[in-house]
Amino acid sequence: MKIVLICFMTAFVLVYGQEKNDASVSSANNSSSSNQTEQAMSTPECGPRIRKSWDRLTSLEKETYLEAIAKSMDDGLYSQFVEVHTEELTASEAHQTCMFLYWHRLLLLGFENMLRSYGGVFSCITVPYWNYVDHNARFLNGLCDSMEDCALILRELGGSSRGDRRSIEINGTPIRGSNYRCISSHPLNHFCEDSLRDSSDCAGCVPRGPWSETPFPPTASISSLLRQLYETPTITAVAENLEQGLHNTIHNALSGAMAFLEAPSDPIFWSHHASLDLLHSIFYHCVVGDDTRFRADQIKMNDPHQFLECSRRMPLPSDRAIDQETLMAQSQPVMRSGGAIGLSPASVWDSNHPLYRFFANLPRQYLEISDIRNLGPLTYNYELVGLLQDMYARCIDLDLLTSSISGMERRLDEEMAVFSGPVLIEDVNGNQAFAENLWFPKVLEQTMTFFSSFQHPNETMDIGTNSVGEVLKEMEKMTCLFYQMCRGPVQDFTAEFRHNFANARMSPCTRVIADIEAGRDTMKVPNWKEIMLESLPCDTKAHKETTSG
Repeated sequence: MKIVLICFMTAFVLVYGQEKNDASVSSANNSSSSNQTEQAMSTPECGPRIRKSWDRLTSLEKETYLEAIAKSMDDGLYSQFVEVHTEELTASEAHQTCMFLYWHRLLLLGFENMLRSYGGVFSCITVPYWNYVDHNARFLNGLCDSMEDCALILRELGGSSRGDRRSIEINGTPIRGSNYRCISSHPLNHFCEDSLRDSSDCAGCVPRGPWSETPFPPTASISSLLRQLYETPTITAVAENLEQGLHNTIHNALSGAMAFLEAPSDPIFWSHHASLDLLHSIFYHCVVGDDTRFRADQIKMNDPHQFLECSRRMPLPSDRAIDQETLMAQSQPVMRSGGAIGLSPASVWDSNHPLYRFFANLPRQYLEISDIRNLGPLTYNYELVGLLQDMYARCIDLDLLTSSISGMERRLDEEMAVFSGPVLIEDVNGNQAFAENLWFPKVLEQTMTFFSSFQHPNETMDIGTNSVGEVLKEMEKMTCLFYQMCRGPVQDFTAEFRHNFANARMSPCTRVIADIEAGRDTMKVPNWKEIMLESLPCDTKAHKETTSG
């Protein structure tokens, strides 16, 4: 069953961004600082930017990254990036809009530029991504008990146990919880609550929830991610699915500062969003294609897989802006800071802003950042490992996804590599990881066999139609119920998270379970439980009580 991609073309109107491009009016001091920063950020010895999984970094690379984080906390630059994410108008554009993925892509690049600006050993830093897809597979297989147990990056970024039970205020927002600890492991012992605070008065810790007791959310499973990426393959739907799914459930599960808009206070924020950026890049390769770098802007704007208009959650303050109430491909991203700490909000695109030098060479329109391979000197790529390799190589071809995953078969052929440069395509965990991931093709194959019995021989599985949509949704439902039975209970969003992120929805699996229990939905595959238990172990107390009763 090979999915046939259906394109829906829509006309768009060219518009202009709402803020003046003031790169040319920088002062002499800012110009000098910007030149030094750009020189550090473009060190020729670095080669192309390649973001790697944290698990793949050497000990020296990890130490260098953490030291750069500590330096940026010491000089207040780190806090200013937190303040960008919390500014009211900025946050309204960055979340629950069609530009969610693109906005955070720019923020990541600016942050990466800032870390590189320290020069020397820091010149070639890239933000490592968190490979929670493979870590979640370990959790599904019962090989680890919690997010912290499953994910090396959570332990090596300081874990969740070494700290006091106390709350702090970040940008004036109290970060408190009955089970929070303010973690003071390096580099968090350098953290300061806002950029105006004297270094002698800094908290030197970041609040975190009990990661060692928290299960992985099921949205990090490959079965859920396929639904999030391909159920409705427009950029608006993908952005919404990833934000309401993987993005929100990870923030909610980690809790602590991550459950607030002050989430960038925790360094895991940057790796979380690098992973989301990577998933969008896989979607781009699989749905938009690899031959788009030289397409005309009008073609890009007319491609709903890249751009669609959507309403702003807050209108722009200028009534002269053509995109005052609507986000468009040619809108200039709103990135401001200052409001949360009692200052007048200022744009990072303003040459007088302290962060301007890290954004000065970044694109000024969303139109220019849909493809990570087409960013000029800022072009970057990812080193793919584990299940992420399979998601890239096999895309939405369900027949390929059901094929056996052996060491040789999971290696991508060189000509298949969408990301240019020296991308190492090999599994970080060796043969053990291969065994952990075998459950998915087995379960998918049996699910497809069931749906094939109702399909006309000449019918193709078209993305966006019931055929493939039903398979993807059913796979996710099976995973949700398995979690509830064997790894659960499935967690919904906390009241705290809902308030902080203005999110009134249920988590995806909570909704699935509620709909089934209320009779609004049913399991289409009658023997789903046997299929899952044939591939994944279930030895929890809840399961034993169910099977014995």
